[in-house]
Amino acid sequence: MTKDVLLRHAKQLQQPGPEAAAEFDSAKTGLAEEVSNIMDSHPRRSDCYPDALRELMRTNHVNHFEFMSSVFQLYDPQVLTETVGWVLQTYMARGVQLEYWRVMLRESLQLFERRLRRETYGEIEPFYRWMLDHLDDFAALPKDSDFWTLHSGTPGDAHGG
Repeated sequence: MTKDVLLRHAKQLQQPGPEAAAEFDSAKTGLAEEVSNIMDSHPRRSDCYPDALRELMRTNHVNHFEFMSSVFQLYDPQVLTETVGWVLQTYMARGVQLEYWRVMLRESLQLFERRLRRETYGEIEPFYRWMLDHLDDFAALPKDSDFWTLHSGTPGDAHGG
């Protein structure tokens, strides 16, 4: 799949309404902490990232939920697509496995289902499903692509993903 097709798919996502975006924004800190705790004790955690990156991944969870909160408040398909791709490529270069995102995104969806109103879950679930559905596509994109020029920081920056 090409970056243009990924972007076209992202353009089909509908920005959550103000109430759902506000609920997610209010919950983001607790959600990040809970996902970090889930991932730290997950039986497949060692398949996802090495012990040396635990604190980096905790920071990533905070940044991820901050970023997704901004996406839900002011949706831009290009920013979502480029940021997800950049984060995936950057963290994989640091030793984080693709499996991490599969596990973390699924665990996040389960957490949202328990912690957020059904209506909010219904509005944000498509974004997480889109990321899950396209993980392999993002990972397969060439690393030297001009697609990643939007971002030039390092993991731990406020880009999230």
